[in-house]
Amino acid sequence: MKRVLYLLFLVFSSCNNIKSNAIADQFVEAVELQALREREALLLLDVRTPEEFAEGHISGAVNIDYYNSKFDEHINSLDTSTPVLVYCHSGKRSHNTAQKLKKIGFHTIYELKGGIVEWISEGFSTTR
Repeated sequence: MKRVLYLLFLVFSSCNNIKSNAIADQFVEAVELQALREREALLLLDVRTPEEFAEGHISGAVNIDYYNSKFDEHINSLDTSTPVLVYCHSGKRSHNTAQKLKKIGFHTIYELKGGIVEWISEGFSTTR
């Protein structure tokens, strides 16, 4: 019985490690982003449409439209050694983008949890 429990523990631990390494992105709360920006130089990547971006974005963000036919070409031209924080309206486009960034070789990928909606609801400003 002890052996069975031990084997189950090893299997669970291995699966848990595989799962945590499968997606290298990290979710960042809006309140954590300010401190993160102070600690390291980040590429802020806004993957909303240009119209959404023009309505308001996080200061310093670069806009690459997720729906643009050349989206993959644009993200492939980015420096993979630069830590990147990706965000969208609420999280779906940014999550898909984070997975693509990981596949093309980015090492440090953050996602803004809740997107720009959460950023604004926490009282942080946007720029136009």
